[in-house]
Amino acid sequence: MDLIYKFYRPLEVSRQYSVIDIGANVGYTALYFAQQSWCKQVLSFELFPQNIRAMQENLVLNSPSIQQKVILYPYGLGKKENIKSGGGIMASYFEHRDGISSMNKDFVRNYAPEEESKEIITRCEIRSASETLKRLVDDYKLTNIIVKIDVEGAEYEIFEDLAMHYPEFFQKVVKIVGDTHLGFDRFMDIIKPFGFEVVFKEPHADLTCPFELERICK
Repeated sequence: MDLIYKFYRPLEVSRQYSVIDIGANVGYTALYFAQQSWCKQVLSFELFPQNIRAMQENLVLNSPSIQQKVILYPYGLGKKENIKSGGGIMASYFEHRDGISSMNKDFVRNYAPEEESKEIITRCEIRSASETLKRLVDDYKLTNIIVKIDVEGAEYEIFEDLAMHYPEFFQKVVKIVGDTHLGFDRFMDIIKPFGFEVVFKEPHADLTCPFELERICK
């Protein structure tokens, strides 16, 4: 993982945390978090069937104690208003780029315009972020949540949906980490009203930006 998710501001080690892993890819971060002593469970969401199959294969290579921490949901999250009947969308998958995938055409045009011809258009399932996470937070009685998000441009609509339809979610979140892909300020404008501050960010010329946020209004 190249320490990409080693927190710049450490967690309180006396607590247990649950990770919501949005954009699990083939399971790299889910497995990393599941190995941490503070991690109670990882709820992972992955949109693309190709990545889902690879993640399932990767999970079984690990010990039962690690496997049991990871719960994989084989669908993506999105904005309630954008989800059509049946929850299916057509999205872009780049097999040769380690499973990079996106349902956001702006990301593809900005991040890899020279490779658009190599994209594999795949039908995927997507569900409302607010409705899905509300159900899971209630079912698992989640507190002390860490959100990891890396969804190649869909992060804005996911968090807009949460802000509009499930703002209570953010009261249970202690950290948000990941990458934005079409500008960090646009993402921060959604999050800041809920009491989050920037711990770390590293904007790149291609508009991607790894970041770590922490809620200061606890």
